[in-house]
Amino acid sequence: MKKRVRRTRSFFGLHFDFHAKETTENIGKNFKYEWIDELLEVAKPDYIQVDSKGHPGITSYPSLYGTSAPHMARDIMQAWREITKNHGVSLYAHYSGVFDSEAVKNNPDWAVVDKNGVISEDYTSVFGGYVDGKLLPQLKELAGKYELDGAWVDGECWGCRLDFSKNALKAFEAEYGRAPDYEKNPKEYLQFCRDGYWKYVRHYITEMKKVFPDFQITSNWAMSSYSPYIYENHPFTFLSGDLTWIDAVDNGARFEPRFLMQNGLPWDIMSWAFALWQEVGGPSVRLYKPAEQLMQEVSHSLALGGGVQLYFNQSPTTGLYSREVISVAKAVSEFCYERKAYCHKKKPTKEVGLLFSAKEYYEEIDEVMFTARKEYMEDFRFTNNLLLDNGYSVLFSVLEKNENFSGYKTLVLTNAELISDGEIERLLAFAKAGGNLVVLGEKSCARIVNAVGVSAVKQEDGKFCVGLDERFAECKTKFCRLKKEDFDEVLSAHDTIEKFYENDEDAFPIVARKTLGTGKLTLVPFAIGNSYQNRKPVVIRELLRYAIGEESVVQIKGTKLVDIVLSEEDDRSKRYVHLINNGGRHSSPIPQVFDEVQPLYGLEMRIAVKAPPKKVVLQPSEEELPFFYENGYVRLTLPKLHIYEILQIE
Repeated sequence: MKKRVRRTRSFFGLHFDFHAKETTENIGKNFKYEWIDELLEVAKPDYIQVDSKGHPGITSYPSLYGTSAPHMARDIMQAWREITKNHGVSLYAHYSGVFDSEAVKNNPDWAVVDKNGVISEDYTSVFGGYVDGKLLPQLKELAGKYELDGAWVDGECWGCRLDFSKNALKAFEAEYGRAPDYEKNPKEYLQFCRDGYWKYVRHYITEMKKVFPDFQITSNWAMSSYSPYIYENHPFTFLSGDLTWIDAVDNGARFEPRFLMQNGLPWDIMSWAFALWQEVGGPSVRLYKPAEQLMQEVSHSLALGGGVQLYFNQSPTTGLYSREVISVAKAVSEFCYERKAYCHKKKPTKEVGLLFSAKEYYEEIDEVMFTARKEYMEDFRFTNNLLLDNGYSVLFSVLEKNENFSGYKTLVLTNAELISDGEIERLLAFAKAGGNLVVLGEKSCARIVNAVGVSAVKQEDGKFCVGLDERFAECKTKFCRLKKEDFDEVLSAHDTIEKFYENDEDAFPIVARKTLGTGKLTLVPFAIGNSYQNRKPVVIRELLRYAIGEESVVQIKGTKLVDIVLSEEDDRSKRYVHLINNGGRHSSPIPQVFDEVQPLYGLEMRIAVKAPPKKVVLQPSEEELPFFYENGYVRLTLPKLHIYEILQIE
């Protein structure tokens, strides 16, 4: 029998859930053993995650703790365990944590209470009795009775709420020796509640390990963009999260893996294999995604070295809703496994580092505990898309982690005001030592200019026009007015397009560059990411490339649809250039599903290399490509890029 793979070494998984309610009947009545047997045989997942308890708080298996769905026809958890054991496949529970409506209905003292005294109908307090009274008993039940390998705990960081329950206030007083004064010092209490969440997660993971040391747990979206946290002594062995069902490429697939990977833990990203469509005022319906759409989504996680999983609705009665699950899972599985040897856990190669400030993020979201894409986070996300659209290979670095910047060619700081003097010193030291530092946004520029002896006037708001090569874009955003005489090179913005052709005394630098030590500092004094967004004006893209002022390692002639990811073997014997075709309709709200990604043909490429390579092999086809080497560059033509291919340079 095949030995089950631990999550730290897993690569491909399948996820099923249905969030049982009090009205969910006949669970397991027509359970399709033969379908699931075939699914495991052809898709070859390392693990499967199945429903155990969803957000309503009702278990879909007969639990001794809490409320189970009525009139079960079969214990489906036992059925899933039996069939996965036969195939040597690990089994995880999809288990809703903080979000448990049934728990707070039956135990109001377990609920979060807001600052107005309103008791939540859905969310549990991380300071209350829920974790020991229900969550841990049920996880132990799943680990003991059903021999599950672990749990993917859902509804966690994004379900956590600012909490004024009696239990929370009591915990604060025990820690600080006094009652909180939220009106006078709200930040203190906010941080206390956030820390309380992480203590809650640590508590249940630690307690489970005492009894079931091999039971593997993650909290959905822990230590991600949903909950940025500098957790030096975390309890996790792996991290995971699920993308949105709509616009999953631009909205998440290009973004979330980069957040998870910088924690240094094994990680995977879940793609929804369906979308939800809802007419105004009408019920939502499921639209099932074809394999090709899912292949495009998962390519981004694969290229960055992570694992992937596919999320299919779980039928309460049959397990699988249709045989289409088998064919789609098989096709995507084959696509992933064909590329595994060239991507999974490969060492990322540094080119552009995009810098994130956790302090800025939490200051902006205020009473939202963890998860909010407000102006700062959206500007950061859109800047990442903007860099990728320019052909740069991008990695994220959280400033508060004090990462070693050695190896990056370029560092990009987005619009943050709360960066410390020490962080500014580190960034300027990078530039002075020969690095390329690019600072974006009026807040960041206002902080940086003081440190380098440059004057600036901060503007509250404004409308201006940027232009390059007879292409123009109008922007309406805050900006920082710089003086051109303070810089070695400037590109100016004007009030209107017409003023580009006049002697405009009101023009001001929109890109300003100066030498700093042996490197350079470039300022772009407005939030360029939020000016790009999903509209993607061409001139904004070109403006950022001009501001960076460095050629990308990989240059492709004639298209901006290809994402580049660079990686290598630990011993540097092989380098990999991951090429992802981002064409297609993934960013269009209508339709939400599609079955065709148009291939790109005849891609002329130039790749910077340190030494002439012995060969360049296209993977996974193992086709050796002809190339020409000259003056530190490999030149070649890729005949066809469908969705995701890899150049292996030896």
